[in-house]
Amino acid sequence: MKQKLYSFKYQLGEQHKSNKTDLEKQYHSRISALKKANIEKDKNINKLSATISQLKNDKNDIKKSAERSVGRDATIEPSTSISFHETNFWTGKREDAKNDLNIQKKYTF
Repeated sequence: MKQKLYSFKYQLGEQHKSNKTDLEKQYHSRISALKKANIEKDKNINKLSATISQLKNDKNDIKKSAERSVGRDATIEPSTSISFHETNFWTGKREDAKNDLNIQKKYTF
């Protein structure tokens, strides 16, 4: 009877050890999977934050370009022409820009 009791106790101990090691392996694998998921989440959050800030900057740029006073640079072309000669001068500049790629790259008329 004592022999059966000891063998039963030994079997329970072995089962406990094997179950314990299995649970520890599962625990460690889940922890590593969670760490990887957190790293991936942080990367995605950083990407989204960068995208949001870029879109905010783009929005501000669009607002600035839509403002009437900011859209035209008085050093490039005045908003109103005082004389007939100025009007002809800027019309000539626009015509030159149609054919010259370097001007087209720099300015939009």
